[in-house]
Amino acid sequence: MKSVVVERAFDQPRSVDDLHAIARQLRWCTDLYRVAASSWRYLAVDGRRCACIYTAPDLEAIRQVLRKSQSGPPRSLWATTTHAGPADGERLAPGFSLVLVERSFAAPARWEEFRALQAGHADCFDLHRVRLVRSHLACDGHRMLCVFAAPDLEAVRLANRKAGLPCDAVWAATLVPPLVRREPESLAIAV
Repeated sequence: MKSVVVERAFDQPRSVDDLHAIARQLRWCTDLYRVAASSWRYLAVDGRRCACIYTAPDLEAIRQVLRKSQSGPPRSLWATTTHAGPADGERLAPGFSLVLVERSFAAPARWEEFRALQAGHADCFDLHRVRLVRSHLACDGHRMLCVFAAPDLEAVRLANRKAGLPCDAVWAATLVPPLVRREPESLAIAV
C-alpha cells in the first residue's frame, strides 16, 4: 500500500461535515478500490482548501475514487513518505494552531538532508514557538507538506524564512476527525 497526498481547492468554503458527507457518498468506491483515509486530513480554517493523506494500492486507485467525487479534480496528487516530527502525537497546546506549509523543490529533496537543515535551525523554530508535527515528502522529492503546531501563521512564516526553507503556501488548518463507520444493527429474532 502507498501513502498518497491529495490536495484540493474549493470554489465555495467546505466544512468538516461536508468532507464527511463526501466520504459517506464514496464509501462504496473507496471500499472497491481499497482506498482508506488516514487520520491525517487537514481542512483550511477558511474552508477553501484541504490536504488529505490516503493509503491505496497505487495512485490509479485514488484517481478512480476521485473521478466518482462531485468535488472536481484535485489540485495535486502525489505518492508520499511520512516522517514524524518532535511534536507528533502531542496534544495541541492552548492558543496554538495547526499550520501547514506547502513546499516545492526544483531538484529532488532528500529527507535526511531536509531534516538536518531544519535541525540546524532548531533555535529559530524554538524562538518562534514553532513545533514540527510531521512532514509528507513526495516520493520523487519535488513536493513536501509540513504540519506545524504554532501560535499563528506569522510565526511559521518567520521561522521558515529565517531558516532559509522554501514556502509556497502557509495556511491554518483543522484536523478532520476520521469518519466513524456505523455497522448495521443486528436483527433480534424473537422466539
